[in-house]
Amino acid sequence: MGEIAKVIGAERAIEDSVEIWRGFLWSYECNVRMKALESAAYLMKVVVSMGEVKVGRDMADEVGKVWKEDMFRGWRDRECVQQRVVPWFRAVYNHGWVIPLHFLEIFVEGLGG
Repeated sequence: MGEIAKVIGAERAIEDSVEIWRGFLWSYECNVRMKALESAAYLMKVVVSMGEVKVGRDMADEVGKVWKEDMFRGWRDRECVQQRVVPWFRAVYNHGWVIPLHFLEIFVEGLGG
């Protein structure tokens, strides 16, 4: 998704790629969610590098919403999210972002707390 965003440009990426990614993230199919999670950090970086920090933050928040809705039911889903929290945070942190509560919850749960 990140490579596609680079090719089609900021405006189209925000209109098309991010919405498609969001739909994949909310999929009931585990493999589809996994691919969305795997591509999230790179897509966030691309969108943020295009000057759209808010869109990157919204993407990170969307992962938190899906986490809160307990859509990541399997251990593979949850592990995938927990392994990627830091790269997602890095993708948007350099732009003055305050750590959202759901990131902390995901991180703490990953530590076994």
